[in-house]
Amino acid sequence: MKAVHGGTGLLSTRSHNSVSRGGVSLVESFIRWTQSTNARDIAVLYAIVALFAGFVGTGFSIIIRLELRQPGSLWLGNNYQGYNTVITAHGITMVFFISNACITRVFW
Repeated sequence: MKAVHGGTGLLSTRSHNSVSRGGVSLVESFIRWTQSTNARDIAVLYAIVALFAGFVGTGFSIIIRLELRQPGSLWLGNNYQGYNTVITAHGITMVFFISNACITRVFW
């Protein structure tokens, strides 16, 4: 970052359109954070992914419960393969993202 000393103070040549914090733009901070090898950063990213996967798994669970609420296929429109796909996606999401996060937290 090149700086020019003006009459009123130190002026940066960086574009004023980028939002910055402490001289580093938020985009640069986000990229540094997502590509970090720091254990704390990785743990926070892992928790964010587990939380997002929990919301997705809950959404699949709600679709399953709505489908089984009444006889006949109401929400998926007699798409039995779609129903099986939702059940499989719910199981994979919950086992690999939620249970895995809980198990690793218990043993560490």
